[in-house]
Amino acid sequence: MVLGEVLEDADGESHKMLGLLGHSTSFARRKMNLGYREARLRAGCPLGSEGMLIRGHEFHYAQIAATGNDEPLADLADGQGNPLGASGYRRGGRSLAEAIWAAPFAGLAVAVIGALVYAIVGALGLAAGPAAALALAATMLVTGCLHEDGLSDIADGLGGGRTREKKLE
Repeated sequence: MVLGEVLEDADGESHKMLGLLGHSTSFARRKMNLGYREARLRAGCPLGSEGMLIRGHEFHYAQIAATGNDEPLADLADGQGNPLGASGYRRGGRSLAEAIWAAPFAGLAVAVIGALVYAIVGALGLAAGPAAALALAATMLVTGCLHEDGLSDIADGLGGGRTREKKLE
């Protein structure tokens, strides 16, 4: 969503995004997407090499409002292997792998924010537990809860059902 051109919020207001890819996303025209997915990569990327099968979990209410002119990244199927069509986007020969050197610096920035909040509220006399909770809340605000969401997805994948069929629903 963030890499696309525009994000439309639930009230129908449009917000300009990074514009690195041509698609637009809408929360105003909600569509529930939920379930396990398999993606066969059409080209090599940081997720794997061309033809590689990767699996994941999809849970969101957004809908693609406009696809743009970018090439599809993968062919999707549901958890049972039923085709869902092409999805994801890629543009040109550049990849996220070229920018991976910056990841530790982004992590450091988030950690510094959490540490500063913890130090400030601790210096004001707040006990360690509530200070840690405020520091965690600050890092969640900064990252948009992306790490916590990923942790929840892992827990769902590991314990989301008693049988393989239930987990793939």
